[in-house]
Amino acid sequence: MKLPIMLFGLLLALWIVVGVASMTPGSRDGYKIPHAQFETMDQGGSGQQRHGHILVLGWSFGVLQIATFVGCLALGTRRKQCLGRLKWAFVIGGLLCAAVFSAIFVSYHGFLQQVEPSFLGPFPAPTTWLLIGLWAAPLYFVLLYVITFDRHILTADDYEKFQQLLAARRQQQENGR
Repeated sequence: MKLPIMLFGLLLALWIVVGVASMTPGSRDGYKIPHAQFETMDQGGSGQQRHGHILVLGWSFGVLQIATFVGCLALGTRRKQCLGRLKWAFVIGGLLCAAVFSAIFVSYHGFLQQVEPSFLGPFPAPTTWLLIGLWAAPLYFVLLYVITFDRHILTADDYEKFQQLLAARRQQQENGR
């Protein structure tokens, strides 16, 4: 299947998830609960009450976004069959990012079920996955870009053609004056 068609399908799936999420009714008991000690203050209720029912939709939206971003990155390397050689590198990077994103949701779901929060390092587990894991996972693509730039993004032939086009453009501008 061609990459632009796959990207279009991913965008349609994102649209469907957003539509379903917007049609899902919110929890009545999850918002504006009177505070036990301060009568002029309201509480938000538990996380399970507020958004436990749409957690899967949030995860679906995030994973579809990751797949769309990876597809857009791959779209930049499509010329001259470059994607064929890099396809598995993009798949591995996408799976890495999706796995870290999924770890956030799995740990958050467990966090919502517990009375005492579990900590991973100095923060609650979902926060640690977000701050450390989700920050570091895209570095894979940075390394992939740096390592393969000369072979798959801007080859020597492409650079030479660009220089020729630039020289022709400058010549055209000088003749036009």
